[in-house]
Amino acid sequence: MHRHGASLDDLQVEVLSTLPYPLARVLERHGLGRYHVTQKANLDDPDDVYRTEHAEPADWLMLGNHDTPPIWQLVRTWGAAARLAGQAAYLARRLAPQPSAVAAFQQGFLRSPERVALAKFADLFVSRGRNVVVFFTDLFGCTEDYNVPGTVHADNWSLRLPADFERLYHERVARGAALNIPAALALALEARGLATDAAGAGLAAALRALAAAVGSTGVVVPAE
Repeated sequence: MHRHGASLDDLQVEVLSTLPYPLARVLERHGLGRYHVTQKANLDDPDDVYRTEHAEPADWLMLGNHDTPPIWQLVRTWGAAARLAGQAAYLARRLAPQPSAVAAFQQGFLRSPERVALAKFADLFVSRGRNVVVFFTDLFGCTEDYNVPGTVHADNWSLRLPADFERLYHERVARGAALNIPAALALALEARGLATDAAGAGLAAALRALAAAVGSTGVVVPAE
C-alpha cells in the first residue's frame, strides 16, 4: 500500500459483527481503525466492542449505517420494549460533566425518545475515536428503513430526501426530531470537561447559541 503512495488514512475497516481476537490483532498491528455502530452496543456487557468507551483514536463511530434502523425508529422501539431507561442511564454516566449531575441527566433523557437520540449522537464525540460518520437517515430524522438486510423489496435502497431538504431539516430540528449537531457538540464538550476554562466555556456557549439558531431542540439537559 505504501509503495503505491497510499496511507492508512485511506483505509476504513467495516467489522460487521463482533471483533474476533485475530482480527483485533491485525488491526492493532497495522494501526487500522474500525467501524463502531453504536446502536448495536450491548449495555449489559461492559466488554461489548460497540460501546464507545472501547473506541480507539483511529476508529470510526456512527449511530447506524445503510443496513441498520435509523436512530429515530430505534429509540421508539426501545421505548416500547422498556429499554429506554437502560440507554438513558448509560448515556447519563457518559455525558454528565460531574457525578452529581448523572441523575438529572438521566431524568432529562427519559423525557422523550428524541432526547435519547441526541444523547446517543453526543456520545460519539465523547469517545477517543477521531472520526464520526453520520448516515443521512439519522441526520435528517428519518424513521423509514433505507435497507433491510436479507430481504428483497422495492423499497430497499430507494429512500431519498426531498428537494427542500434544508427546510425539512430545520423544521425537524426545531421539534427535536433530527440531529442538532452543535447541541450534540456542546454536550460532548462539557462531558469531557473541556468547558471549564474561559475558552472552553466560550466555545460551549457559542455552540449552544448555534444550536438554538439551527432550531430549538427541546432537548438541552437541565443544569445541576
